[in-house]
Amino acid sequence: MRYRIRNMSFGVLAALAMAIPSSSKAGSFQADFNTDPSAILNFGGSLWDGVTTSHTGTAKWIPSGGAGPFGTTTNGPVLGQTNDGFLQLTFGDPSCSGTLGSYEIGGVLFTNFDGNLIVQAFTFECDLRIGNGNPNPADGFSINYCANNDPVVLALQAGDTFADMNNQISSNGGQFSDNGNSGDTSLAEEGTSTGLAIGFDLWDSGDYTIPPNPPAIGLVAQGITHDGIGLDIRVDDVLIDTFSMPDGTTQGTRDQFGNSITGANSNGDPTGTDYLAIETGLHDGTGCNTNLYWVHFKAVLDTNGFVNVWWKNHQIITNLQANFLPTPGRLLMAARVGGNAANIDVDNIQITTIPAHKVLIGALKGTATGFTVETEDSGGVTAETNSFQLTLNGTGVSPTYVNKDTNGITTVAYKNSASPSPAGATNVVTISLKDNNGETIGPATLTYVVPGYLVLPASFAVTNVDTSQPGFLVKAYQVTNNLDNEINLAEAVLHGDYGPNVATLTAFTNGPNHDAYVETNVINYAIYGSDGVTLAAAGDYQQRNDANGNPLPIHQNAAGNPSSGNVPDVIFPGIPGAALPNGAQNQINFTEEVRTYLQFPKPGLYKLTVNSDDGCRLEIGDGNAARDQFSGLTVVQFDGGRGTSDSTQTLYVPQAGFYAVRILYFQGGGGAGLEFSAVNDDGPAGADGTTALVNDSFPGALSAYRACSQPAPVTASYVTPVPGITQSVRPENGVYVELTDGATATVNGGSISLTVNGAPVQATVAKNGSVTSVSYSPPGGAWPQNTASPAGDNWPPDPTVTCVLTFADNSTPPVTRTNAWSFNTMEYRSVPPSLALPASAVDTTKGGFLDKA
Repeated sequence: MRYRIRNMSFGVLAALAMAIPSSSKAGSFQADFNTDPSAILNFGGSLWDGVTTSHTGTAKWIPSGGAGPFGTTTNGPVLGQTNDGFLQLTFGDPSCSGTLGSYEIGGVLFTNFDGNLIVQAFTFECDLRIGNGNPNPADGFSINYCANNDPVVLALQAGDTFADMNNQISSNGGQFSDNGNSGDTSLAEEGTSTGLAIGFDLWDSGDYTIPPNPPAIGLVAQGITHDGIGLDIRVDDVLIDTFSMPDGTTQGTRDQFGNSITGANSNGDPTGTDYLAIETGLHDGTGCNTNLYWVHFKAVLDTNGFVNVWWKNHQIITNLQANFLPTPGRLLMAARVGGNAANIDVDNIQITTIPAHKVLIGALKGTATGFTVETEDSGGVTAETNSFQLTLNGTGVSPTYVNKDTNGITTVAYKNSASPSPAGATNVVTISLKDNNGETIGPATLTYVVPGYLVLPASFAVTNVDTSQPGFLVKAYQVTNNLDNEINLAEAVLHGDYGPNVATLTAFTNGPNHDAYVETNVINYAIYGSDGVTLAAAGDYQQRNDANGNPLPIHQNAAGNPSSGNVPDVIFPGIPGAALPNGAQNQINFTEEVRTYLQFPKPGLYKLTVNSDDGCRLEIGDGNAARDQFSGLTVVQFDGGRGTSDSTQTLYVPQAGFYAVRILYFQGGGGAGLEFSAVNDDGPAGADGTTALVNDSFPGALSAYRACSQPAPVTASYVTPVPGITQSVRPENGVYVELTDGATATVNGGSISLTVNGAPVQATVAKNGSVTSVSYSPPGGAWPQNTASPAGDNWPPDPTVTCVLTFADNSTPPVTRTNAWSFNTMEYRSVPPSLALPASAVDTTKGGFLDKA
């Protein structure tokens, strides 16, 4: 069967799909783009309006300038042909005047031409035209044959757009892969997280983050370290190979192993035949695509699982073992550019697929405590669910979970929460089974790299939690100053260092000090919108509506099924505060502290997420000491301002129990939101179970309680600069620590000592009630500067200050603590006294400036 976009309506395509039975026939699809496909294909909200050139969708059918008929470029590169259409994904400058576009997104999800056949092999070909934007173009695009249930596909089908997934996770979970950096989440050029993704990466992004830092998901094969310019091959979210293309860029690049490589030219590809250049023509600064050549691209995944790739009629990947998961799939292309533009055009797409004829063993998904594998029945050949045999790193293990759904997908899992694998380890799994004909399938050998995680020490658990008091204690502090978004500043605001608290504190009468608000429900906060009445919903958990705009029942989706994501926001406690000088609602410049005792019901792997706008930090205390700035475990943090985004961390909990949790949140201006959610360990492989807001009534949500009678130890309740911050502090900021006496022990003031950068210093120690303060100011009024000379426009790195504080309590025997931390100070330059003018030389009666034009 062959689908041609040209001269076919969507109805014709649908009729053909229904007329041809799902069998062993190969599927095929062709598109020459000589007629407008906009009504047939799903462009995911990325169609260009023809006017906007920044922060816009840029996909568009162009009726002239294409590559000519199918097969033309197999004889060599060609310039654009008159009256031959093509598909534009991104542009440099459509007017060819050198006024380049920026922050563009273009994508297309193609017709489901296979009728959901299980595909094990395919051949894909197209013509491409790339380049002539900025001299260092960015970011790139990907060609994907992904699973029907890929997160991007499902999100597009749910109504999300490609823009919703551009460098962020969409509301329906749409997410491309990435380079492991949490700040680079969901990158179109990295490809989808399922199936075979071929990425054309136009930008050298430095080293991969290994293992990925959540919510980033991108994994790389062992030995690959660098995200350079070139072609990337990704299978089921693991980057397995790259082909470096150093020519045609002035950015410079390194190969996938981090080795320096130098291009032969830095101005594009003069003839369109240089396969070491990702561009297909010269860069002339106009932003035009007409001087670029159309060139041929071909990728073949054969039935033995080998990938072969040709670029500009030159084979660049030969017999790469892919371990591709045979699956019903979709063809998808997506491109994006950031501040540096590029033309990315496609024409003459052809794909032919080959279906499978046996039970298929799918891809492996692994965690520190286990793994899952899916198998898929094919036609009348089905998996026998009691026949699975598994090994892990050469040792036989028994499945702990086997389930077959109504679509013939069998999920097989193994989990051992008592013995986690180290983060970054490569685990080898084999799986075999019998089908309903008695034939043995496998064994198949699959591998995975254990994702990163933190370990929560068992000694941190607390006792005497009052489970009759569910919820959280919340403090709010709002000031009239305009504040930067920084953890260090937020702690200072909460400490009272930036003026009186103007938050509305009428309901803040609870807790040990009668200064907290009791939240008995969940942490799902937002602020009012412009009307001052309606909440501006923020984050992952919001009130969902039906097709008519009516609110759905809580914990229910539009289909009537349970959904933990349908939870309405509520206003931040204490906000709005005292009205602004202009009379407007005051919903800016505030910080909130949330404290609770989180219950982990069993040992295992969990995920904790704080969604915030702006910044946040989540810590778990060593015992009943969540406010201790030294001894706790920082689980997640974002030290800055941002729109609503997740900060997520996987946590291994070796001992079930209650743990003291503290969340610091801060809001500068604009939108605001805070959510605290978790993934339970009630899934097959760990950290893949129920996802819900903490303390929600949704089944499987983790519980939280607000009261505990376990005696608190001596606590470092306030430290500035705060340990673990990522932003530099002002050079004149000194060191200040408050040590609060415990329930049964007090601080021994005579035991306190402080060293700075390895040298003992004389700190000032004072006692006020139950609080002992330790303070030290930098000599001369500022910490030493970095004396290195600037390199061009780049200042030398901010200097680092390292402090070590030692103190003991008065217990018998005394408990002595030594705490080290470091922080960076802002770089500065001193004005030499010799440059000062004598007072007699300045006429202070004549203020202002002298301007010379």
